[in-house]
Amino acid sequence: MLYEQNVSAAGIVLFRRTTYENEFLGLIALDEHQKRCKGKYDITKGRIDPGEAPIEAAIRECKEESGIEPIRIVAGPFYSGSLVVWLGEAEPYDEVKILPNSSTGRPEHKGYEWLSPTEISTQCLPYLRKYVNWGCEEASKYSKISW
Repeated sequence: MLYEQNVSAAGIVLFRRTTYENEFLGLIALDEHQKRCKGKYDITKGRIDPGEAPIEAAIRECKEESGIEPIRIVAGPFYSGSLVVWLGEAEPYDEVKILPNSSTGRPEHKGYEWLSPTEISTQCLPYLRKYVNWGCEEASKYSKISW
């Protein structure tokens, strides 16, 4: 697969299916990010390491930032600017683990919440909204044909 040359970061919009609706993982951004970006929730994402394929970086970042490895990649890639994202599905009872960054030892997020499509779309960091909205739309299509 060919990737756009200006891509330097990759991520996953992570969701799980519940009885009533899809829920999306919202990582609670640190206070300084919330204030600067005027939003609350982040997604799993990060820099692509040298020699690493974007999808590999996206899955690695998801595991590092949430402790979850998606059971499947449902859709993607979705490109915009320097970030590329995929839609990943988690098991309904996967346990989220917010750990400090392995390189810096500092936390990257304050916590997490599983959110409805509306909640994550309206409360995510605004620069992520196009990715989150894409993920929510793709998850709704996937769920209708896969239940």
